Amino acid sequence: MSGSKRATTIKDIAAEIGVSVATVSQALRPNPNSNIKLPERTINRVKEAATALNYRAHRGAMSIRSRQFKTIGFFSAKKGKAHSPDGFLDGLHDAAESEGYRIFHVRLPDRIEELSFKLPSILNEQNLDALVIGSFHPLSHSIHEQLRNQNLPVVYLNDRHPLNSIYVDDYRGAQIMTQHLMERGHRKICFVLRKSPDNPNWAEMHHSAKDRWDGFKDTLKKAGLQAEMRTVYSDEVVAAHHIFPADWEEVIEHFDALFAYDDDLANQIARYLYARNLHVPQAISLCGYNGDYGSHCAWQDLTTISIPTYKIGKLGFKMVKEILVTNEPIQHPSVKVNPILVEGKSVRDLI
Repeated sequence: MSGSKRATTIKDIAAEIGVSVATVSQALRPNPNSNIKLPERTINRVKEAATALNYRAHRGAMSIRSRQFKTIGFFSAKKGKAHSPDGFLDGLHDAAESEGYRIFHVRLPDRIEELSFKLPSILNEQNLDALVIGSFHPLSHSIHEQLRNQNLPVVYLNDRHPLNSIYVDDYRGAQIMTQHLMERGHRKICFVLRKSPDNPNWAEMHHSAKDRWDGFKDTLKKAGLQAEMRTVYSDEVVAAHHIFPADWEEVIEHFDALFAYDDDLANQIARYLYARNLHVPQAISLCGYNGDYGSHCAWQDLTTISIPTYKIGKLGFKMVKEILVTNEPIQHPSVKVNPILVEGKSVRDLI
């Protein structure tokens, strides 16, 4: 029985085209600090030979030379449908790939008992240079606490910490949307929040909930208007059914615009309204927040605040790279990103 075919090495490539091993190494894995400067035609010859010989880079050997594994873990929550919007991962992946890094995607368990058991083994087994946490899940605080003592760079996307975080300015986003509604003539505006049936307080919710409420409330107060909130209940972020309190028909009669915490909730509100033959925006204006899949799948062009998730993902990799390159203490000033108003057809003029 014949043995398995030997893997191609950079020595094989060097012998094939008559150049040094150092030349092949620099062509395939450029080191900006190297004294070897190669013309483009030589780089192309090396890459063509590597392809013809089916060469695959050996990650273990690369990690010994660079002291890095070129692998970044992307962690997201496992519970139900509460997955991170694709934009965060897409931006992170594209930025990482352009620099020769790989992304290892891990879905964390939804129970603290499982998290305590599995997280250390994941970190030890995957040879990660850094972690990126795509977090908007109740476990985010537990993850943060468990990673505090790990000697590993950690960057948080869509989660606010004093250091190593990239997040959207939700307070500013709510200001922009509230100002937009007022400019369209709306004065009786209601902020609609979604909570789980066990009714968590602000401290147990993602920071965006209070930030959006505060931005809405403060903008109305500055204009001399009263800010009011109503709550809808649901177990999941994306769910088939939401529980609307009994007084919701009175809510519709009292307000001329509804500002939903996010686009998924705006869709559920629209379903509630249309079931009662109340059309948007003829009967009442409706807007959302996030600008992701929820708004793209809405029954009509939804007025919303768009979070630049792809940009945040790319900035996440940039922060990781800066931390790895400097080899300084694993801290980096957090970055706040501005959201963008997207005008749809779900808000009408009252002026």
